[in-house]
Amino acid sequence: MKSKKLRDMAFILHRYIGLAVGLIAAIIGSTGSFLIFEPERIFGLRPSLVM
Repeated sequence: MKSKKLRDMAFILHRYIGLAVGLIAAIIGSTGSFLIFEPERIFGLRPSLVM
């Protein structure tokens, strides 16, 4: 009985930690790609700024 409660608690903890880490990784990845493609974004929005 006690083992099942501990297992359920570990499952819930694993789920929410995984979601939090996944969200952080998604934010880091999207901001990184946003910075890498900055010249293309500038050219796409304002082609007159690019020589």
